[in-house]
Amino acid sequence: MAIYQKMEKLDKVRLRATTGICMIGIGVIIFFISMGIFQNVTGSNFGFFLGVAGGFVLRGTHGTYKKIYKDLFVEEPLQRNFDDVFYAWRSGFSLDEMNSFGLCRNGNKIASEDYIRAGYKGINFEMADVCLKDITKSGKSGADIMFNGRMLVFDYPGKKVGTTRIYSDAFYYLPKDDITKNNKVEMESDKFNQIFRVYAEDPHDAFYLLTPHFMETLLRLQKKYANIGIRFCGNKVVVGLNDRGGKDSFDKSDWTNKVIYPEEMARIQGDIDDIKTIIDTICFPEAQS
Repeated sequence: MAIYQKMEKLDKVRLRATTGICMIGIGVIIFFISMGIFQNVTGSNFGFFLGVAGGFVLRGTHGTYKKIYKDLFVEEPLQRNFDDVFYAWRSGFSLDEMNSFGLCRNGNKIASEDYIRAGYKGINFEMADVCLKDITKSGKSGADIMFNGRMLVFDYPGKKVGTTRIYSDAFYYLPKDDITKNNKVEMESDKFNQIFRVYAEDPHDAFYLLTPHFMETLLRLQKKYANIGIRFCGNKVVVGLNDRGGKDSFDKSDWTNKVIYPEEMARIQGDIDDIKTIIDTICFPEAQS
């Protein structure tokens, strides 16, 4: 299907959703005005049925819209930018996987979507949007959000290192383990120590990883991604962008508004460039200016 055909189909679904929302809104207004001011049973019934009809018109439009949107604006750009792409927008990381990453405090409930597995410059990576919560058994105190943002896992081409974690000051809910309790490492850069906290099983690994040049590239990276956490373990790296705002990558939150193709494509390319920037910074720091 050509781009213009997909755009046309996307707009039809959007207009159907907008119609349904308007019908529901008008129906609710008529219902309450008829019941409250005029005490008119006929008017209230009309408002009720108009709202119900709007619900039927609206039903299923969001899922249909997302399916077309993901195919048009996400899957095709991913294929152009990366190698061996597997993309499943309904899926994500499991609870066990998320807790095994060891970057943030463990939770017991997860919502995750927009799973990507692909390659970039010979580096295999996985990424998904994640909202990880810790819900008490009683439920009386609600839920603490352990992590809400993007989680990126990829190969590290350097030598294998023991567990080393690097957190910006804005990153919250660090793991409860001996590493973050007892193994804080002060680097030689005061500027870096003001922005980042470093924890390592072996301080030698921290000094091996955090060369002066790499610390400078991480400081530049933190200016763009304030709530960033990084965990090195063996030959794997886990990066979390814990933005708290719950911004989903590869999504359009205001989906009932008309899509401008060049603007939307540029926004999605920005999400893709985030992945490239992080992998380039960590795996190829010597190439960063």
